[in-house]
Amino acid sequence: MLYNKNNLIISDIINEKSDKIPLLSVLFNNSKTVATDSFILLEVKNPISMDTASDFPIIGSEENEKTNTAKTVPLKAIKKVLQNIPKNKEMPILENCIFLNSKNGTVKMATTNLENNLIIEAKSGEEFPDYERIIPDRAGFIDIDIDINLLSKLINTIKKMDLT
Repeated sequence: MLYNKNNLIISDIINEKSDKIPLLSVLFNNSKTVATDSFILLEVKNPISMDTASDFPIIGSEENEKTNTAKTVPLKAIKKVLQNIPKNKEMPILENCIFLNSKNGTVKMATTNLENNLIIEAKSGEEFPDYERIIPDRAGFIDIDIDINLLSKLINTIKKMDLT
């Protein structure tokens, strides 16, 4: 399974300086990525097109992970991978990262620009809470499409207001 910048950037919601003990890991599985700071939970679903790990370049002698088991990745490892995802409009598959086979309670994530490979190996993150148990069934909910530029403009306008 490939993961793109959006799957990694959700780690930005984690407040490392929270009064509560923050969960300093992000959950990855084959259909989504989830981050929480105990107050906010953000879930990014993976597009079906992201299931093209077999098209990702081979990283040296490493093997791409084939099992797609759920795993937690520490925040520091995610930030390092995010900083190293290349921008490549000619080969957009390179704008992703992939999990490699790992052992002994570790996770390995890799990126490449075809000239340089980066492999981040880290101890598997903390156990992620069973958040699906506390979130209500989606029956009765509706999906809303939001123009992100319009929302940003609205938020910036409200920030300028004197709301005291």
